[in-house]
Amino acid sequence: MNMKSFFLQSHRRWLMGIILLAGGGAFLLDKILRTTTCPAQFDTACEHYTDVLFAFDSGFFLKSLILSSILLFFLPARAFNWWRWFALIAIPVGIWDIATTKFGSGMPVGSPYDASNIDGDLFLGATIIIAFLATLHTLILRHAEKKANQAVVK
Repeated sequence: MNMKSFFLQSHRRWLMGIILLAGGGAFLLDKILRTTTCPAQFDTACEHYTDVLFAFDSGFFLKSLILSSILLFFLPARAFNWWRWFALIAIPVGIWDIATTKFGSGMPVGSPYDASNIDGDLFLGATIIIAFLATLHTLILRHAEKKANQAVVK
């Protein structure tokens, strides 16, 4: 496989897009968070808004999305195909979980930042398991195909 086809494969373009969007989103969140301050007579909505921005900026969820994409970039397309179905569900659920978690809500997670860390850990862990299983499946299929080709030749 030459290097040009390596980078132009469809799943790698998707992963580069995810990396750029998540990285750009983290950069913009950091800039917004550094310039946003609640007024002296602020309400709880402003405080929750800045807590959620902080969770996405400093928590592990966005970082786990970037790390997962970088990991999958170097694996076979089968790993990406298996992972994308998980990601289509897990990313919106993780965003919803982080955005709706409030301090003292009675949940085991005490803040949006904690929710971001837990969701990021779960997301990255599931990604590693999916990548391992998909890569293992690819290797088993290649081995079976090689054996079948050897049987035909004999």
